[in-house]
Amino acid sequence: MHNNIKLPGEIIDKLFTSGSREEKGKSVFVKQKYAEYVLNRNWVEICGERLAKYCCVHKVEGNEVVIHTENSILANELFMMKELFFKKINACLDGKLVIKKLNFQACSNIIQYSKEEKV
Repeated sequence: MHNNIKLPGEIIDKLFTSGSREEKGKSVFVKQKYAEYVLNRNWVEICGERLAKYCCVHKVEGNEVVIHTENSILANELFMMKELFFKKINACLDGKLVIKKLNFQACSNIIQYSKEEKV
């Protein structure tokens, strides 16, 4: 094996442990997209199969996750369960990014991903 070939885990670890301020600034967007990818791939495990049909991760901005829900009633119900979502989402991200705020928004576009699909 060549010394310059890195395993995916090593690349991701390097991305999340950048040293200089400039490197950290450049990788913020990539970190957020990585977090969106991980959350979408594991959304059924995070919120359960039945609930996953009616809500989805829309985007990650900084330390905030925007979750789209099918209607405002569900958005309110999920808001009441936000502490559980914090625990499951942060556990899923494994410390790579710490989510501090959840925003539940009613939206008619609920995108469902499966583990087999490419995100």
